[in-house]
Amino acid sequence: MKTVINLISKNIKSGGSKLILPYIGYLLIGGLFIRQFYRWELYMMIGYLLMSWMASLPCFNEKKGDADIFISSLPVTRNHIITARYLTSMLIILLGFFIWYLNAYIWDTIYPDEINLFEKITYIKVGFMAVLFMTVQQSIFLPGFFSLKTIPLVFVFIISMALPVFLIATYFAPYKSSYNPYFTTGDLSLIIIFSVIIIAFSVLAFSGSRNLFNKKDL
Repeated sequence: MKTVINLISKNIKSGGSKLILPYIGYLLIGGLFIRQFYRWELYMMIGYLLMSWMASLPCFNEKKGDADIFISSLPVTRNHIITARYLTSMLIILLGFFIWYLNAYIWDTIYPDEINLFEKITYIKVGFMAVLFMTVQQSIFLPGFFSLKTIPLVFVFIISMALPVFLIATYFAPYKSSYNPYFTTGDLSLIIIFSVIIIAFSVLAFSGSRNLFNKKDL
């Protein structure tokens, strides 16, 4: 357990301020100008993209410095490395959620008489979409991280971003005026299907990462 914690700490440090500052900056700018220039669903979707980028950034930093080769030479197992990487991504995403929700409550306090845009991103349905987005993105990206070099990994990253955008836009359509930010009984089938997808993608991605990384010659 101590080994995994040390690896998580190293993973987070590899991103440094790059993990947080761009995200906080976007939220602040969005809070100042969202009433005039932003549609709330665009604000929401870019928030998803930023959290996914935050979780993926340490991986690119390691690829850039060939750190995965160095780490594998340490007295740790490859399973330790994989577990630490997945837990790091989860912690970074949870941090993103915390900042996101905190931002919503702050701006709702500053603009109490405005149309209720910020509060929408705290609704359970929007949170469910975020979990779906991040799970699909990381489940595609992380196995690529453990098996590919930097250039092909960039293409995998682009695909991992595009697919969940398509899923959210197609099946939840938050850009439509008829969009309901609350779950209804008609959403039950979607909840079941996407809950299965979330679980299946997570299990398959972790298992696939183990198989790919254990077979990789470093």
